[in-house]
Amino acid sequence: MSAEVLAALRDARTRTLALLEDLDDEQWFGPELRIVNPPIWELGHVAWFQERWCLRELRGRSSLRVDADALYDSSAITHERRWRLDFPGRAATLDYAARVLDAV
Repeated sequence: MSAEVLAALRDARTRTLALLEDLDDEQWFGPELRIVNPPIWELGHVAWFQERWCLRELRGRSSLRVDADALYDSSAITHERRWRLDFPGRAATLDYAARVLDAV
């Protein structure tokens, strides 16, 4: 992967995390609205999507989380179910996102 692409991925992740940095743990889950997803799901989904296409499809690697598809696959998980999932905590979600970016 080129240095420019990696720089763009890192920049995008930095901007995404900046949107979440002032939220407390409770705010990472809600409020529940029909037209949006929980913020904790969104970050996990961004990491999952990057992992899915850059690491798993392109490189043939296994997922960094055994439950990643069950948590973050937007084609398999309805919007309503996204609010009811047993999410890893904030620290674990941030760790997953960081490990995916590092592996890419």
